[in-house]
Amino acid sequence: MREIWVFPFLFLFLLSSAAAVLTTSSQHYLSHINECDALLQFSSSFTVTSDASKVACDQFSKTSYPKTASWKNGTDCCSWPGVTCHPAAANRVIGLDLSCSQLSGTIHSNSTLFLLPNLQRLNLFGNNFFDLQGISPRFGIFTRMAHLNLSHSNFFGPIPLEISHLSRLITLDLSGIRGNPTMELDDHSFRWLTHNFTQLRELTLDSTDMSEVSPMSLANFSSSGLTSLSLKSCGLSGIVPIDIFRLPTLRSLSLSDNYYLTGTLPQTKNWTSPLVSLNLSSTEFSGSIPASVGNLTSMTILDLVGAQFTGSIPLTLGNLVHLTHLNLGSNNFSGTMDFEMFARLKNLQYLSLTENNYLNVSLQSDGNCSFPVLRYLDLSNCSLTKFPYFLSSSAELESLDLSNNMISERIPEWFWRVGRGTLTYLDLSSNNFDGPLPDPPSSTVFFYAFNNNFSGEIPSSICQASSLEDLVLSNNRLSGTIPRCLGDLKRLSLIFASNNRLTGEIPSSICRASSISGLVLSNNTLSGTIPSCLGDLKSLSILDASNNSLTGEIPSLVCQMGNLSNLFYLGLSHNLLQGPLAQSLANCTSLQILIVSHNAISDTFPRWLNSLYWLYAVDLRSNRFHGAIEIPLPSQISYLSLSNNEFSGQLPINFLLNSTASIIYLANNSFEGPLPIPSPSIGCFSVANNGFSGDIPYQLCNATKREIINLSNNSLTGTIPHCLMNFSASLDVLDLQANQFVGHMPEIIFSGKNSVRAIRLGQNRLGGTLPRSLTGCKNLQVLDLGENELEGHFPYWLDILPHLQVLILRSNWFCGLVDSSKRTSHPFPKLRILDLSDNNFSGRLPAEYIANLIAMKNEEKGSLRYMGDLNYEDTITVFVKGTELVLVKILTVFTTIDLSRNFFEGEIPESIGDLKALKGLNISHNNLTGRIPSSVGNLTDLEWLDLSSNKLNGKIPRGLADLTSLTTLNLSYNQLVGPIPHGPQMDTFNHSFDGNPGLCGPPLSDTCDTSKQSPPHAVSPEEEEEEEEEEGHWIEWRAVAMGSGCGLILGISVGYIMLETGRPRWLVRMVDRKKRRKTNRLKRNAAPRNLLRYLFMADFPFIYKWP
Repeated sequence: MREIWVFPFLFLFLLSSAAAVLTTSSQHYLSHINECDALLQFSSSFTVTSDASKVACDQFSKTSYPKTASWKNGTDCCSWPGVTCHPAAANRVIGLDLSCSQLSGTIHSNSTLFLLPNLQRLNLFGNNFFDLQGISPRFGIFTRMAHLNLSHSNFFGPIPLEISHLSRLITLDLSGIRGNPTMELDDHSFRWLTHNFTQLRELTLDSTDMSEVSPMSLANFSSSGLTSLSLKSCGLSGIVPIDIFRLPTLRSLSLSDNYYLTGTLPQTKNWTSPLVSLNLSSTEFSGSIPASVGNLTSMTILDLVGAQFTGSIPLTLGNLVHLTHLNLGSNNFSGTMDFEMFARLKNLQYLSLTENNYLNVSLQSDGNCSFPVLRYLDLSNCSLTKFPYFLSSSAELESLDLSNNMISERIPEWFWRVGRGTLTYLDLSSNNFDGPLPDPPSSTVFFYAFNNNFSGEIPSSICQASSLEDLVLSNNRLSGTIPRCLGDLKRLSLIFASNNRLTGEIPSSICRASSISGLVLSNNTLSGTIPSCLGDLKSLSILDASNNSLTGEIPSLVCQMGNLSNLFYLGLSHNLLQGPLAQSLANCTSLQILIVSHNAISDTFPRWLNSLYWLYAVDLRSNRFHGAIEIPLPSQISYLSLSNNEFSGQLPINFLLNSTASIIYLANNSFEGPLPIPSPSIGCFSVANNGFSGDIPYQLCNATKREIINLSNNSLTGTIPHCLMNFSASLDVLDLQANQFVGHMPEIIFSGKNSVRAIRLGQNRLGGTLPRSLTGCKNLQVLDLGENELEGHFPYWLDILPHLQVLILRSNWFCGLVDSSKRTSHPFPKLRILDLSDNNFSGRLPAEYIANLIAMKNEEKGSLRYMGDLNYEDTITVFVKGTELVLVKILTVFTTIDLSRNFFEGEIPESIGDLKALKGLNISHNNLTGRIPSSVGNLTDLEWLDLSSNKLNGKIPRGLADLTSLTTLNLSYNQLVGPIPHGPQMDTFNHSFDGNPGLCGPPLSDTCDTSKQSPPHAVSPEEEEEEEEEEGHWIEWRAVAMGSGCGLILGISVGYIMLETGRPRWLVRMVDRKKRRKTNRLKRNAAPRNLLRYLFMADFPFIYKWP
């Protein structure tokens, strides 16, 4: 009974279902007329603008035009552009091609496009369907679709899963805009897609975000008939299954620009594939190219540039005779490759082997290679030594890059007949080509010949290349004037001719080349004035004429009318420019870098800098800028150099406070008053050689990225802030020397790894002992603490610092022995400058150190280099023959030891002769005894030697006369005997042997007499001066001090004797130190004893009469 009553309900259900189907069919299967109406409504939902198709269609060289503009109501839509109908199916619309139709708008889910379910082909490439909702899921209704192209049309968001319902698809292209993926595809959707698309032959998803897709999903294509797969720039990462290279029908595979995608090529001997095109460029594919690649005889395109392949390039590549495109550049191939392996590849149009750093390409002078259809050749960075002979057969050559090789021969004459009407790109840069600069073919657009040895004038015939845009000739030996005809090249954009020997003026005719965007003529010998017409070059963005001999003023017409609105770099440094800084520069609204240093520009600080919003670097150093600066630094400026000018007055306290400045140079001016408060962004802060006073502002400690702090040679007072000694990883230099700081040197605190290389705190009044935390400065190269009041024993624990090159502790109160730490077998391994002079060290000379100073044993070979860098140059003060010399730069070959004015005793160790790189040695004014070691004759680089005022005896070693580099020698006031050795240098040292009565022979007037008795006792300078006092000089003193009283006379006399004799030492040191600080900036050149006279006269002019 139950079955009987069910049937009526089942019948009703089937009837209603049928009605629903009929209703649905009547709604979606429109008549032909209604389909035309649907297309019109679809068209009317967009605006037409050429910008909508410009980017994509220009990129693929496709012409865009508004196809829908000719669609008219009342006409048969089958005749409309882009519409295809099926004549056998009531003219149903089955195809719609609106590619590059300049459509702009959104395809909503209720769009009338979805009323055309019979569509089998749909191409919407190259429009602008901007929609953050992404591709509508309604595209899934096109179940008859065979070819779908929605690429490069600015669809956004995830690709809907409903796309996988289109199971009849043969081709699918959902590519996004290169470099800007706008659509996303997750791993789940991709697996459904590969599972359902059983008839798919071509899949292109370039620039689709597939970062969540596992490359292993590509294995799902193994059972399909896929012929083309392109997944360029999809953000794929991980390992690609090797079976992808064995798909039986796959002819084109591109996985390029997936920077973290890895994998290898099949390494089996029997690898075969129908592959015609393989592109793995800009991936992490690695391993070798197997020899079996030669089995892929259908291959026409092989692009592996920018991958990580290694090993040798297999000879079997020469079997791929159908190759038209071969790019193996920027890998890690190695070995020597015989270029003849490519002899059979007569179809090559594109060949690149560039930037394989371990690959040497061997070219024969004559061989069998010829490439009659070659258009593009890139052999840059291939270690070539010969010019490619085979180019003589390449009459259609369009682009040639031979840069960064070692080709030293002249370019053969026949080459200039190659590609005479086709060559547009020619790069010969960074070789050793010589001879006259050749004329590029008249078709040349880009010509690069920099970094060679081309000489002679720039030929005026170069102007026959009427399409020339880039002309780059820098770093050659070109001479003569700049051709005036360059102004006739209307498309000329770049003229780079720096670092040559060009002379004459900058021709005003160059201003006729109105397209010039870059004009770089620096480092020549150009003269004359700057053409004012340069201000008419509206495209000019770079102008660099630095390091020439240009005169006159910067033209006031520059930027006068705002024409140079694109100029962002102006470099005129190292010329002879005068006058004020052109205020019209304020109209160069795009200016970012202004460099006019090392001229004679006379002006006040330019207030108009405030108006240049993009300006971030200003270099005005070494000019004649003057006056006070009364405004804060413009906030946008991050680099400012005002050094070596005539600025004066007090800077606003907030001069830097609100800026983003990271590099500030104010050195060598006459600023005074308190230091301006630095901004937290400060990195390099140099205010040396000014008159700043007061304490260091604590805000300097807030600059967490400080690299160079140079406050030297000012009048700063107070103690060194403890927070300033908190060395961060960025700090490189701390220079506080020549101020008036007091107190102890603070302990150093390290915030993680530190890189400080120079600490200079000399010429202050710092006391106490050195902090042992200095041993944490593992990268320290320079430590200068001289001329302070530091005390304690020698800091032997510093000898473990592996990079210390300069150690200066002179003129302090250190005492005791100079011993090593015994913690290392090579103490001070890189020390080259050691100055312990004018202390209270005693005992024997540090023989253990002297025997192990490795850096002083081996002279540095190669080109001369200076310590420091562009931001900070290390300086040092040395005493040579009593003369103070300030070395503004320290050569890395400069080595010196100064242990003078201490209480060292004993003999000079023989090991001193092992320091063969030594330039200067001063051990004077000690209590040394014994003979001068003969090993000093080994010091062949020695330039000055001072052993005076000791108790050395015996004969002068013969080897001293053979030191041809020796220019200064002082052996005076010892107990030396015998003849002075003859030599070209020795005979010129007139006073180097005074106070040694036992010496004889030239240059002394005493001749040597072998019968002479033992030498008389040598009279020291102190004894001579005492005798002079006894012989009547008191008369002069009495006259000077007449009427002043006996006490004053006695004080003056004692002072004079003290300064002349150097006794007592402790009192001399106090006075000497005080005077040295006070007159440090005079940079005088005087012997120490004369220096004391000068200082005494400076303090007491009314009682001292200069003798």
